[in-house]
Amino acid sequence: TIVMSMVSVFLLKLLPQALPVVAPIEGLELALCGSADADAGCPTTLQGESDPKKVCSPSGIHRPGSASGSSPAKSLRLRRPCGAASGGDADAALTALCTLARDGAAASSRGLLPLLEEIELGDPTGDGGGDLEISPLCLSLFVLLTEMPLCWHRLQPQVLPVMLSPARRLNVLMRSCYVLVSHTDDAPDVVDLGEACTNTGSGSAGGFAARPRWVHRGLELFGRCAGPMLHLAAAHNQKAFQSLSGPLCRWHPQRTFQALLEALASTGDIEREARGALFCAVRDAMQRFAWPCRFEMYRNIIKKCRVDSIIGAVVTMFKDDWWSIVQAMSPDEDRKDLAEERARLIEILKATLSGDVQIVDGMDTLTASLNIARLVALARAPAGAFLRASLRTGIGAVANAGAIDLDALLRGVSQQIDFELRLLDASPGVGGEGLADLAARAMGEALGRSGEEAAVDLQAIKRDRITMVAHLVARVREVFAAAET
Repeated sequence: TIVMSMVSVFLLKLLPQALPVVAPIEGLELALCGSADADAGCPTTLQGESDPKKVCSPSGIHRPGSASGSSPAKSLRLRRPCGAASGGDADAALTALCTLARDGAAASSRGLLPLLEEIELGDPTGDGGGDLEISPLCLSLFVLLTEMPLCWHRLQPQVLPVMLSPARRLNVLMRSCYVLVSHTDDAPDVVDLGEACTNTGSGSAGGFAARPRWVHRGLELFGRCAGPMLHLAAAHNQKAFQSLSGPLCRWHPQRTFQALLEALASTGDIEREARGALFCAVRDAMQRFAWPCRFEMYRNIIKKCRVDSIIGAVVTMFKDDWWSIVQAMSPDEDRKDLAEERARLIEILKATLSGDVQIVDGMDTLTASLNIARLVALARAPAGAFLRASLRTGIGAVANAGAIDLDALLRGVSQQIDFELRLLDASPGVGGEGLADLAARAMGEALGRSGEEAAVDLQAIKRDRITMVAHLVARVREVFAAAET
């Protein structure tokens, strides 16, 4: 048993070294269906469907074409580097890798399903506890391999049972996605001794230190498999999405969705259209949870995340969900529910407008929060007056235990605006040799500029961003003053 366990660990630990060479990638994109190498993401005709226009897509992210044909169908795919092996050679290498993975899973002293259902999330980048333990990455790559085209039948019988419930299958997929996107440092010792590709700087399957790009593979796995499985699980048993924990939801949605969003915002080599499609997929997946669960996820991300663009997007998602719920409430309905929504509003505004705020680096968050405040200021009675009563703690405000002084919060933002504008006025202009000037010239060159006009005026960009927030603060004050009169 000990020897077989050692063999299992050895074989499965070959996956992180072998997969980047056998199946190299260099980015993530939305590809036209029917184009070369897009077979993994293109729609296929439904079995038994006579109408070829009615298609289903194995890819969770599929953008159908328009009826006129002006907008061709696209689907998510991993972009292969130039010079990568294709055809029979690539198929033979992938078959050999599947054989190794299958034998490794078969030699394990534990069953495959318990291993995959308990992939470690506390330390996703760890080694599993030692040289004789299977790391979370190895298990996640096994799951990824089972979902790759043409690999499922090669791995049998070491695959997830066909009759496994959608909720349990989702647990395995989401755990794997979380582990993969957590591996942001993707430069291990994976080297092939073939000929280098001269057409791209990222290399190919031969002659380069292969970058595994686990984050790209994790995002693609979510878009193609985990996202659609989440919707299927929600349709099969909505109880699994009434709580963020429990036997039906064991994959820690809060940290998983935050990791997916952070990976989307910080990972390069993702086509802009693909990035937007993946964000919509994450947003739609979060929408499947009950509103109290969604609010907990929004609040958790807002408090723990350090990426302004993500926080701003999550605040906007909160605004859309929260406002639709408030609007749906009847005027004659018990104020207890509306008071609960007002408490949620106060909590979000406190988290985003109080504390140390830097305008330039927090513009997305501030803009989204100020838009919520403006929405409340413009809301009509009776809900509008009830909500606004908790945002004023000065003279004439209604006493509320959880009320906030919005005027004080806005004054704090205004003071920070004035301070940052004074810093800009005191700083030197473009033309020096400091790091900021070098960055300005690099940005200009990236935009195709040359000569003396190459440098981008970063100070002007910063001033525009600060001024935009200042105008929004003034507008919020204006509409609140008008609402009070």
